[in-house]
Amino acid sequence: MRTRTVITMCLVLTGLSLPRGGFAQDLDGQWYGVGWDVANEYFSDTVAIDFDVTGGLGTADVYIPVLGIFHVSLSVAIVGDAITIGDPGVFGLTGTITGETIEGEGWESGILIATWYLEEDTGAPSYPGPAPGPPCDDLPPLSCTGDTGYCTEVIPFEPDEGPGYWDYPIPGETVEDQYYSYLRRDAVMLIKYAAAKVACKTADWDYGNFAPLGLGDMSEADGSTPGTRVGSLRHPPRTHEHGNDIDTAYYQLFSPDNLLRPVGDSYIGTENQYHLIGDPYALDVWRTALFIAYLSEHPDLRVVGVDGQIGLVLEPALDQLETLGWIDEDLNESIPLAYEVVDHGWGWYLFHHHHMHISMINVLFANGFESGDTSVWSATQP
Repeated sequence: MRTRTVITMCLVLTGLSLPRGGFAQDLDGQWYGVGWDVANEYFSDTVAIDFDVTGGLGTADVYIPVLGIFHVSLSVAIVGDAITIGDPGVFGLTGTITGETIEGEGWESGILIATWYLEEDTGAPSYPGPAPGPPCDDLPPLSCTGDTGYCTEVIPFEPDEGPGYWDYPIPGETVEDQYYSYLRRDAVMLIKYAAAKVACKTADWDYGNFAPLGLGDMSEADGSTPGTRVGSLRHPPRTHEHGNDIDTAYYQLFSPDNLLRPVGDSYIGTENQYHLIGDPYALDVWRTALFIAYLSEHPDLRVVGVDGQIGLVLEPALDQLETLGWIDEDLNESIPLAYEVVDHGWGWYLFHHHHMHISMINVLFANGFESGDTSVWSATQP
């Protein structure tokens, strides 16, 4: 969905009557999901709706931050499996209820602006399946076997789709010109290995969307920071250079895909804090933890940076995966996970609520330092 002017008035639509035909149903409780911009199908954001509907009529507390909708009360009418939230002639949602999911369209002034998907939050916890999972004997190779020059060569991330991953066109790119998608050869191989291993190992789990992991910013073709070509850097200086770094989505709940988007609330009132302010309710913590663990099998992985609230749930999840036999103690202790719950200036506090940052050791420079003042460069920084 497109970034839009914040709506500050409270939209409460009244006087809806139940249309003839069909049957009415009740709808109660919290639902979470995703909305996609019809103008850019690859751009999406979180949606949260709390329903209070009895006999087909009621209200919903609607939270769609990218549209400037912050806990706005809208009227709801349900007939059979068809639902209308608000007034599509002004602002509203229409959709179809199917069990514990709802899918539909978003409208403004009668114009289609978005599609959306919701799942009911039943409160039931999710758990990993029995370890160690399938044998997964046909995974892509973990490591590059060439010399340093060959393995650190910056190459396009190809193909765009493979087992467990999808390098989709993020905003600013097109299918024909994914110019943020260049990475070191050994890093390309590592991402493909870890994503494929998660897909294979978790294929028999009894929850999850089983969708590939979305890949985000890497470097440009010449190894420069994404945005260099258009004169507007998308990341701080010295990051995402030389194909050393890649951003990926988190594995998610309440979504049919795993694209880059927030996995919880990041707004206080109408102000974006650019970090999670509470529980990462849309995070698939077990798959995300396994992915990070599988990345850590590579000796040249430098750091995996996440949002502070996500780090707080990943740490115990990794310990639990060790207890359950999914990973061993040595691997768990080697995982270079970094995050900030409060801002220490390390670079993790902001802007990691919708992606994790994966960085390789720059083996072309002594001591893993890239260039310039190495006194501020550490394994805990982006």
